[in-house]
Amino acid sequence: MTTIAYRDGILAADTQETIGGMRMSSAPKITFLPASQTLIALAGDSEKCTRALAYFNRPDWREKVDEAPFFKKGFEAVIITKERAYYCVNNCVALPLGNPFIACGSGWQLAMAALHMGLGAEDAVKFASELNVYTN
Repeated sequence: MTTIAYRDGILAADTQETIGGMRMSSAPKITFLPASQTLIALAGDSEKCTRALAYFNRPDWREKVDEAPFFKKGFEAVIITKERAYYCVNNCVALPLGNPFIACGSGWQLAMAALHMGLGAEDAVKFASELNVYTN
């Protein structure tokens, strides 16, 4: 499970890896993709995240929307390029972020509340980790 938050150019995520509701280890959830000059934070099962990373690492991903992997459920991502921020839910079709901040993943409600209260992205994830057992 994952909590991701974005605000004011800062992308933050927890590092707890959970499999079947059981805490396993820690894993980075924010990745820089050099081929596309993209920063991405992923929430979802590892197979979906691996497929999404391969797609978004392509320099032409914005022009190849018809080749984007589609998942029925269980996938979210926040993507940051030099030009703008994007959000994906259940597929790899990146929609431009229409709000100044966003939160997603299992602790999204808590992180979003923290963002609405004026906290930054890192503090929003920390806040979510205090109350959501799947965020750490």
